Amino acid sequence: MSERVSWETCPECRRLAAVGWLDGNAVEVDCPNGCNVTPVRVVSTIRHDRQSGMPGQDDARSAAWEPSAARGPLPLGGQGVADGG
Repeated sequence: MSERVSWETCPECRRLAAVGWLDGNAVEVDCPNGCNVTPVRVVSTIRHDRQSGMPGQDDARSAAWEPSAARGPLPLGGQGVADGG
């Protein structure tokens, strides 16, 4: 179980993958393409990309999700119940 999630580049397909963190360590990875990558490999790629000046977690595409701040799931299609959602 993770205490925080960030979006990082998958080293296999280069799409954004969810990376779960616990006590500052990557503990799980979920790539939308189903790539079988380990948290260790993702962290290694993050370090390499940042040293190379490639975009990473600080990029505008990336975001962190804190479970304690969650307010529930977002409605599908970006519409709320009041909008006919």
